[in-house]
Amino acid sequence: MGDHPCPDANAAVARYRAGLAGQHQSVRTSPAARRLHSAPQTASGRLPCPAKGQLELEVLESAALSDIGRVSEVIRACQKLGVRFALDDFGTGYASLAYLRRLPADVLKIDQTFVHDMLSDSDDRSIVEGVVSLARTFRRQVIAEGMETPEHGALLIAMGCDLAQGYCVARPMSAAALPGWIEQYSVPPLWNAAARGQFPSEDLSLFSAAIHHWGWCEQVEQACLKTDAGDTDSTLERDSTQCVFGKWFHGQGYQQYGQFD
Repeated sequence: MGDHPCPDANAAVARYRAGLAGQHQSVRTSPAARRLHSAPQTASGRLPCPAKGQLELEVLESAALSDIGRVSEVIRACQKLGVRFALDDFGTGYASLAYLRRLPADVLKIDQTFVHDMLSDSDDRSIVEGVVSLARTFRRQVIAEGMETPEHGALLIAMGCDLAQGYCVARPMSAAALPGWIEQYSVPPLWNAAARGQFPSEDLSLFSAAIHHWGWCEQVEQACLKTDAGDTDSTLERDSTQCVFGKWFHGQGYQQYGQFD
């Protein structure tokens, strides 16, 4: 988004309103924080009343922190017009709790670099869990970016993050294709199972390891169905001590649950 985003955004909102009641349009702003300064006047003059409340502007965390006082004023002014704000790529900047408290953004979007490896990287998993907890504390909505597999989604649900975007949900598509996609979309069964469970924070590493193990079992099943030995998946881990679950079982898992032997 540059200085004149609203005509295109308005057109998109109008298209969505025609067949998708209750949906909103999210637009990424320019990384330059100065571009935000005219946002209230632009939104007020160009947003038709029906579109107010259905437009969300995304601003990079780094841009918001570069001029936090002015950006906070702009966000509040836009919110009075019914425009929501999201902090994009959250976690890649240097936002402290004090900064987050001052920024009245409605949504925190967890950067995909943390989401991508959270199944196998305990540090990334802790960061994602921390941002979800932070959002809950400050009563902000949280969205995970870069969710590429159903397993990622299951772990996010277990953490309490029930909104995400990524190739696992859908690849980029035109506005015209959206209604058809919504009609045919079905939620992966794994997500329903995760939603029914209650996972304390200390058990998330077990849940992550279990997800990897389920995936490994599926790989084994597929390998058994192949008649040609040369077609066997070369990525299939055969050492039970080196797979993700095995490393967890002989390491953190034993430390955490070894007393139950």
